Amino acid sequence: MPVSNHALRQAPALSMTAIAVALCLCGSAQAEQDPYYIGVSQALSRDTNVLRSTNNEVGDTISSTGVLGGLDINPGRQHVFASANAAANRYQNQKQLNNTSYSLSTGLDWQTVEFLSGGLRYTANQNLGSYSPVNAPGLRDEQRTRQASANIRWGIAKNLGLTAGASHRKADYSVSSYNNFTEHSANVGVQWGGSGVLSFSVAARVSKGDTPLYQPVLPNLIPGLPPQLGSVEPDKSNRHDVDFTVGWTPSDVTKLSVRLSSTNDKHTAPSRGNFSGVTGAADVTYKPTGRTSLHASVMRETGNDAQFYSLVQLGLPGTLNVQNNRVSWITALDATYELTGKISLGGNLRSSIGSLDTSGHGSTYDTTLNHIMFTANYLATRAITVGCNVGHDWTDGNYRDTTFGCSAQFVFR
Repeated sequence: MPVSNHALRQAPALSMTAIAVALCLCGSAQAEQDPYYIGVSQALSRDTNVLRSTNNEVGDTISSTGVLGGLDINPGRQHVFASANAAANRYQNQKQLNNTSYSLSTGLDWQTVEFLSGGLRYTANQNLGSYSPVNAPGLRDEQRTRQASANIRWGIAKNLGLTAGASHRKADYSVSSYNNFTEHSANVGVQWGGSGVLSFSVAARVSKGDTPLYQPVLPNLIPGLPPQLGSVEPDKSNRHDVDFTVGWTPSDVTKLSVRLSSTNDKHTAPSRGNFSGVTGAADVTYKPTGRTSLHASVMRETGNDAQFYSLVQLGLPGTLNVQNNRVSWITALDATYELTGKISLGGNLRSSIGSLDTSGHGSTYDTTLNHIMFTANYLATRAITVGCNVGHDWTDGNYRDTTFGCSAQFVFR
């Protein structure tokens, strides 16, 4: 599972946009037969520490006005889907942070009458990546990401197939350009099983990355003060993985997937430590009742691969760039409960623990980032949904922050 701290540090206004998306999903669950939807949303939120400062907290109120739409159709054997949203985020006082965010996700699942099947995916996002870029605190730092992938499966027996895939990923920042990153990867493997209870796969994966303006964090980190950057060290990464993946779906109540990878990740920048060891991820969904749903995931990954993991949707805070991390442990817990047919309650907890590479020839600095949020959603009509949330972020001695607000949306189906 592919996270940069800058990606994790979503704007408070964007947290309201995420609520709007969640509400859309809540509403669409009751209207799965509708192939299209289009709507508008409005959110108002309050952030107690918009600049993520340790000792000079500044609060602000943010308004987010958005549009959203999507489609989900099945022409013949194929499946085509797309969803998009955009929001104008306006700050009452810190107007230099005003920004436009958007998200696009589209794809195609295809299959032939014989043994071939596959998929195409493309996502694009723009968000406020960081309130306080290193060496430029308080400036609007917009993060733009692009991801494209293709995969194919050739069934050589009833439950056995050969797989292959390729992907392209790119991240750009308007201010903190030292985070700009591009990666190409390809994989080939063998898969057993499909829609049954168990599935197994083993694959070889090769990834080539480029961070042309990489700047290491200086080792003289002082608790409570922002990190400082060293000189530019263009970095190219060369990563090789052998992935072992298991999927287990014993019933409609439980679903589990586990990936373990033997990873070798090398860098050309002198300050970036190479990594050789085990990475991986586990993900489990459990629905003990018709009203309750639980989801948990854990990931151990290197900084570059973590760059794209869930992006803003993960909702983690942070002051240090996860790209620098030699390895990170990231956990996520989510729970939802349908109080009535129209009211649902939810909560989520996020945590990241990482070892940050600095310019001290392989020296590291441990970082901890945490986030918790509670939500309440109300499906007023088939078209109108409203929701409120409160969240709190905290790090290992750097800052604390609380956000709260409400949103509403109207969707045509």
